[in-house]
Amino acid sequence: MRRKACFFARVKEKSHLNMMQWYKNDIQILKELGFDVKVATRFSEIPFDVDFYFSWWATTSIFPMIMAKIRGKPIIVVAGGSEVVHLESEPTAAGYLNKPLIVRQIIKYCLKYAAAVISVSRSIKREADDLGARNNVLIYHGIDTEVYKPVSSSERDTIFTLSQITENHIVRKKIFTIIDAAKHVVEAYPNLKFVIAGAKSEAIDKVKQRIADHGLEKHVLLPRRISEEEKLSYFSRSLVYLQPTIHEGFGLAIAEAMSCGVPVVTSRVAAVPEVVGDCGLYADPDDPKDVADKVKLLLVNDELKKELAEKGRQRIKENFSYEIRRQRIKELLDAILS
Repeated sequence: MRRKACFFARVKEKSHLNMMQWYKNDIQILKELGFDVKVATRFSEIPFDVDFYFSWWATTSIFPMIMAKIRGKPIIVVAGGSEVVHLESEPTAAGYLNKPLIVRQIIKYCLKYAAAVISVSRSIKREADDLGARNNVLIYHGIDTEVYKPVSSSERDTIFTLSQITENHIVRKKIFTIIDAAKHVVEAYPNLKFVIAGAKSEAIDKVKQRIADHGLEKHVLLPRRISEEEKLSYFSRSLVYLQPTIHEGFGLAIAEAMSCGVPVVTSRVAAVPEVVGDCGLYADPDDPKDVADKVKLLLVNDELKKELAEKGRQRIKENFSYEIRRQRIKELLDAILS
């Protein structure tokens, strides 16, 4: 008889689980490991009759945690990002110190009383350890390198960024820096497009105003939430992937770009150097001119662009593949369920 697992992630719509790679991958991994997976996105959907619970985020994991404690079953909590970040600079509402007291207590409780905590980077593991996480294991995100792979294209004319347009992301992903940098780049390369793709909130008006202030309406495009197929299409048309962030718990989109053979310009912060190593260019996220200069360096130096593209893909295959994450999760589950 197949063992049963509950995968829990608090999202507004279940369809988002297929659009967010970190959820999609872990659901697929649990299925490939032979579990009958029941997916829940709210407390009322959490099943009673499963062998273990697998939950994303230390905040909302309190819901399956309650059920796991009632049932006497183990729960694995994934510490995936800013909610546990309290040591490094995280000035946005997503950071641990900016949460209400009750939410901070919930985070600590979930980290302390889970059967295991999965941290997606060494940077996040340090943060979670300092909040009292027990049995905290490092398991990096996994990139399906057979899906995210280089594609030959003669139509590369895009500087690509993946980011939601929210108040939080405008600050953390340095959206205004990207727009200001675009002004410098398109002066020299007027045929280039900057694409910032992701779900939008009312904060988009501020972003559109910044674009208009620079007269970049034809150069900076803002498609809304895109599918995986659309994302892959943008990667295939990209000359550079640009993400001058001020914090990343891992940097999944950066790793996906590298796997696709797209050279990266990013920031030397938090977990980003763990992922990028020496396979990308680092810029000051507060300096649009520096960001623009790094992008232009890749545009004029084909040899460097080719070197970073090849090294970047190899680094992802060797260190951050889907297969590695699946094997590490299998080993963790074997230990817990035995």
